[in-house]
Amino acid sequence: MRAMSVPLFYSQPKLWRRGSVFTIGLIGGISKFALTHLSETKIYTEGDSMESIIRTCHDNNQPLITVANHMSCLDDPMLWGALLSMKALWTQWDSIRWIPGAEENCFYKDKNLQNLFVSWGKVMSCRRGDGVYQPCMNFAVERLNLGESIHLYVEGQVNVSRTIPRIKWGVGRLVADCKRPPVILPFVHRGMDKLLPLKDDGKSTWIPQLGKKISILVGNPIYTDKILADCKRFKFTEVAIRKHIADITQRELQRLAKKLDDKLATSVDS
Repeated sequence: MRAMSVPLFYSQPKLWRRGSVFTIGLIGGISKFALTHLSETKIYTEGDSMESIIRTCHDNNQPLITVANHMSCLDDPMLWGALLSMKALWTQWDSIRWIPGAEENCFYKDKNLQNLFVSWGKVMSCRRGDGVYQPCMNFAVERLNLGESIHLYVEGQVNVSRTIPRIKWGVGRLVADCKRPPVILPFVHRGMDKLLPLKDDGKSTWIPQLGKKISILVGNPIYTDKILADCKRFKFTEVAIRKHIADITQRELQRLAKKLDDKLATSVDS
C-alpha cells in the first residue's frame, strides 16, 4: 500500500489549513533559530530578497517556481527558516512554497499521523521514477495556476558535490503547462552538507551538527514568458520545451554556484 493520494492530503479543509499554518510557523521558527543563532548563516542576493520576490509574485497572483541545489535532508525546511522572516512564516501561509517530497523518505505505510504532519508542511508525495505527469506534478500545476509557489530540488536527490549535474525536467513541465508563464527564482547554498553529513552508507545522520557556516546566494528571477514565446515561434515539441527550460535553469544554477564559490574563496583568502 502506498501513501495517501495527493487530493486526500491537500484538500485543505479549514482544520487541515489550521494544522498547516501552525506546523509551518513552528518548524520554520525552529529552523530560523537554528540557522541564525546556532549557526553562522550569510545570505547574499543579486537583486531583491527572496521574501520580497515571493511577496510580489503572490500579490500579483504570479505563479512562482523556486529552484535550488540539494545538499542535505534538512535543506527543507531549514533554508526557508533562514530566508524568510518570522512574520512570513507565521502569517503569510498562502505565499509559503509547496514542495515535492520523495514518498519513500517522507511518507510511510500505516503512519497516517506522521504523514499528516508532513503534509501540513505543504509537502507533496512524489514517486521517483514516475515521471513528470504523476499526481504530485499535476497537483503542482494546479497550485501554480492559483498563483501559488512551488519549490523544486531539481537534482532529484541529495548531492554533496559542489557541481550542478544534469537536472530533472520537472521544472520544464511545470512552466510549459501553467496557464500563466511562471517566474523561476534560482538560489544556491553551501554548508548544509556539513550541518547534516552523510554516513559511510550514504544515509544521513539524524542529529544536526550546529555551529557550521552556511552560505546562500539568491539569484535574479527568470521570466519565462519570452522563453515560451520563442519555443512557440520555433515550434518546439513538448519534450523540447521541457528540456530547453531545464537547460536554462541548469545554466543559471551553475552560474550562481560558481559565483558563490568564488565569493567564499575570496573571503577565505582575505
